[in-house]
Amino acid sequence: STSTMMGSLQKEGLVLTTSTPQQFQACVRSNFEEWGEGYTIEQYLDREIQSNVISGYSNHPWVLIRSEDNMVVASCETFPGKLYYSIVGEGDEVVIVREGSSSSVASVFVERKYRGRRYASVMTSLLLQLQKSSGFTTSDLSSDISPALYIRSGWTTFPTPYVVIDVASFLKSPEYIITGKKSAIIRDADLDRICELDRLRTKEDVVHRVQEIRSSGVKKSVVVSHICSKERVKWILWNSRFHTKTAKIPVSDNIGAEIIASSSPFDFIIWRHDHLDNILDIIKLRSSSSFNTQYLLSLAVQEAQRTNLNSVNVWWNNIPLDHASTIRQPILKRERNI
Repeated sequence: STSTMMGSLQKEGLVLTTSTPQQFQACVRSNFEEWGEGYTIEQYLDREIQSNVISGYSNHPWVLIRSEDNMVVASCETFPGKLYYSIVGEGDEVVIVREGSSSSVASVFVERKYRGRRYASVMTSLLLQLQKSSGFTTSDLSSDISPALYIRSGWTTFPTPYVVIDVASFLKSPEYIITGKKSAIIRDADLDRICELDRLRTKEDVVHRVQEIRSSGVKKSVVVSHICSKERVKWILWNSRFHTKTAKIPVSDNIGAEIIASSSPFDFIIWRHDHLDNILDIIKLRSSSSFNTQYLLSLAVQEAQRTNLNSVNVWWNNIPLDHASTIRQPILKRERNI
């Protein structure tokens, strides 16, 4: 099922509503100083406008308007997503898995002259009300400011583990392994197939996790796993390539690798070339063994070296944390995921 958000809400003389094209462009110009590094203001505006209609995956821009003078005092965006979830304790032996929808909040912005007046708090509180009434299963966001603002509005923090691999150091380490397996390059034309296979595996993941929780004796819990949709992947790749083209850097059509082996489960890695931050960012990593994790990340390091990127960043989603021991990299945590 897919949910959408429409309408508006009011609170304390403030109105949350969908941004008009004119308001959206004004907000983009206002937040350019905050988030426009690496672009001219016109390039930044062009990127934000174009990214709204990429691959059928578009953001929804919001503004918070002060009723007394009709001024826009805050803005943000939401992005749609799909997920599978299951309620532990529901049913007997059969695990019931449902498809739901998620709404990711991004680009929460208040102009400096309006800060300190709780505008961001009011806006996110109203936004969460709209998400609930629109039928979304979950809402999430990542913030560079204190999570306290969002906790007050109804979110809960969940620190997210990740690993940063230094390319130059890893290439010299014994953990760098690119033999022992056969692999194939993933290109844009492969995304439909890769994402559909991953969707089926994601549903299986939820079933297995519910069974693990049941066997541990826990009676009530909820298992949620986001679906890596082709639309979202294409949108992420488009944004990275926009900067690559703007910087006049050759665009690579190598977006990942999959392990080819009849006896192996479907293991793969998808990445994006982030030349703005000089990293190869892992969008999705699916691996059934610690060796396959090591092998796939070694291929990512090889690709980062080929395209002159200094590090590989991987969010440790759907991968057992003990796989990290095979690459001997410290596990970091982003504390401000909500």
